[in-house]
Amino acid sequence: MTHATKDNRILIASHQKKQATQIKKLLEKGGFHAVETAASGQDVLDKCAAQKTRKGGDVETPFDLLILDLETLEVDGLEVCARLRVQNTTRNMPILICTATNDLEVLNQAYMAGADDFVIRPIDEVRLYARVRTLLRMRREQKRKELREADLRLQNLNLKQGKLEAALIEPITGLPRDGLVELLLNSCRQAEQSAALGLLQIIDFDLYMEFHGEEQANQLKADVAAILRSTAGPLSAVLCVYGPGTFMVVQPATQTSDEMMDMLARIKKTVDEAEIEHGNSLSDPNIVLHTSYNWGEGVRLVSLTGELLEGARTQLLEWQNDA
Repeated sequence: MTHATKDNRILIASHQKKQATQIKKLLEKGGFHAVETAASGQDVLDKCAAQKTRKGGDVETPFDLLILDLETLEVDGLEVCARLRVQNTTRNMPILICTATNDLEVLNQAYMAGADDFVIRPIDEVRLYARVRTLLRMRREQKRKELREADLRLQNLNLKQGKLEAALIEPITGLPRDGLVELLLNSCRQAEQSAALGLLQIIDFDLYMEFHGEEQANQLKADVAAILRSTAGPLSAVLCVYGPGTFMVVQPATQTSDEMMDMLARIKKTVDEAEIEHGNSLSDPNIVLHTSYNWGEGVRLVSLTGELLEGARTQLLEWQNDA
C-alpha cells in the first residue's frame, strides 16, 4: 500500500468552503497533512504558477495532486484542467475531479480536458483514499521515469561531447568550433528553453592576413580569444570560433538578451583599449570588433544563427558604405 507522507502536496479547489474543508479533514485523517485550498479557478492557476526549484535547477508545480470541483468559480473547472495541461510544470500533475453528477457526457468532457479520475459527491472516504493514493503513486513513478530519462540524456550528451571534443576544438584559440553553436541551440530547442546568441567579428580580418601573413593573423585570433575569455560574462555563456576572425557566444536558458548585450559591449571596449595595430584597414588604424546579438526560443532557434549572420553582414556593408 502507498502511504501518505509529508511530501504529498495536495490542492483542493472548490467554491464551497464547507466542501473544501470536508475533503481536507478527510485527507488529514488519512495522513495527508500538506493540504491547501483554493476558492476559485483563477486561484488554482495562480497557486500552480508559483513554481518551486528542484535540485538541478528544474522547476515544478508546488502540488503533487489537484482535487478540483467542476463548478469552480470565475474559471470553469474544465477550462482549468485544459490550461494546466498545456503548461510545462503542470502538464503531468494528477487531477482528481470532484462532482455531484454522474452524467457520462460531463465526465467524458472532464477526461478530454485532462482529468485523471473522479469522485462523486457525497464523498465516500474509502474511495477518496483509494483514488488519491493511486494518483500519487502514478505521479511518483512518472517522476522516477523522468529522472531516469534525464540521466540517460545527460549520459548520452557526455558521451557525444567526449567523442566530438577533438573535432570541436580549434587549436589556434583553444575554443570550440562552430559546430557547438548549433548543438547548443538544438539542445535548447529540444529542452523548450530560450537562448541568446552573440556575434563578434574582427573588421577587415582578411586585409590583416593579407598584409601580415597567416602566422600573425593566427596570433591575432589567439590574442582576441584571450580577451574574450578574460572578460566577465554569464556563467552559462559558451564562447566558440565561427570562421576566420569571427567568434560566437551562446547563452542558453536566458529570458532576455540583456546580459549578452552587456558582455559584448565590455569585450568591444577591452579590444579598443588594447589598441592592437591593424596596419591595413580601410577604416581604422587599430583592430576593431563588430558586435551584434540575437535572442529566440522554440522553432526560431533553428534560424537564429542565420538571422544574426545576415543582419551583421548587412550592418557591415552599410557601415563600410558610410565610411
